[in-house]
Amino acid sequence: MSPASGATNFAFATPVAQGATYNVTISAQSAGATCVISNGGGTVGSGAVSGVQVNCTANRFSVGGTSSGLMGTGLVLANGADTLSPASGASNFTFGQQVASGATYAVSVQTQPANATCAVSNASGSIVAATVTNVQVSCTANTFQVGGTISGLAASGLILANGTNTVSPAANATSFVFSARIATGSSYRVSIAQQQTDSARFAPGQKLPDFGVANMLSEQTPGANSADALTPDTASPEQLEGLPLGTSSDVYSLGVILYELLSGHKPYALDRASSSLHAALLSTPVGKPSELVSDSVATARATTLPALRRRLRGELDAVVARCLAKSPADRYADVGAALLGAELDAAARRPVRVNLTDLRSAWRTTLGVAAPDTIVFMH
Repeated sequence: MSPASGATNFAFATPVAQGATYNVTISAQSAGATCVISNGGGTVGSGAVSGVQVNCTANRFSVGGTSSGLMGTGLVLANGADTLSPASGASNFTFGQQVASGATYAVSVQTQPANATCAVSNASGSIVAATVTNVQVSCTANTFQVGGTISGLAASGLILANGTNTVSPAANATSFVFSARIATGSSYRVSIAQQQTDSARFAPGQKLPDFGVANMLSEQTPGANSADALTPDTASPEQLEGLPLGTSSDVYSLGVILYELLSGHKPYALDRASSSLHAALLSTPVGKPSELVSDSVATARATTLPALRRRLRGELDAVVARCLAKSPADRYADVGAALLGAELDAAARRPVRVNLTDLRSAWRTTLGVAAPDTIVFMH
């Protein structure tokens, strides 16, 4: 016979004669339980036998499943009072306490990990005589915005880059935020992909500590410039080629200004034609300031051409040549690098006469604004 689920008593249909023996056994176990019999055998007396006992215990099964995206610690999963904490990178999990067949389970996130948000699917159900392995836990790294503050932005045109994500703050903006969010644990590096409009980049009285990237670490940083987004007079070769920019690009621009201040001439004669830019920036050698300075410049500085050339020859020629090297790897590592500072300091100990009229003209041509009334040379 097969007692119904939940039955509390049973009786065989075929009677046994008085004096005959009986022996009750389990022919097949229940699907969700394990049953045992006590008082199962004996001899039929003068009345019905009702002392056979069948005791069944529900089978118990594990509850678990798979996990993905868990790159950190702190996650706590719960199934009722039973909890577990999967290790970072775990791809599966199983609760320690088994659940009886026929009982229900409900898996939830009791505590989220520090750097991610996890969700559970196939979280609940009933145990049906089998282990549960289809609970799914999916974790996604938390993301955050990258931004900061701005000072002295007098015009539009500035483009900031963080990898391929860019933002263009408006004129006079005091803050910025990139739209793309960055996952916890990921690196970020903000660089200047394009400067603000040259005519408003610097106002009279402002200092010129760098060209915008030199205050970052001396590593190359993402942010490509095309020929249409650069200023030919101070553009570096890597700007023209659309390569990643770093502080070495600022060193090149500084070299252009130094060259003009020392020699009275720009390193190249440039125009906006693409072929001219490529030829000048990528292949044309740069002459030494001491060799290209003209007699008119010497006269304007109240000296002779041979004397001026002697003053420029040596340290200053070498500093400018290194700043204007075609390859970023051949330039000084940073606008503020100790080596560049030391070599400029050594060169500065030799007196060089500079005509203020020429200096103010170069200032306006290069920076797009009038020079301040007072120019202080610090040593």
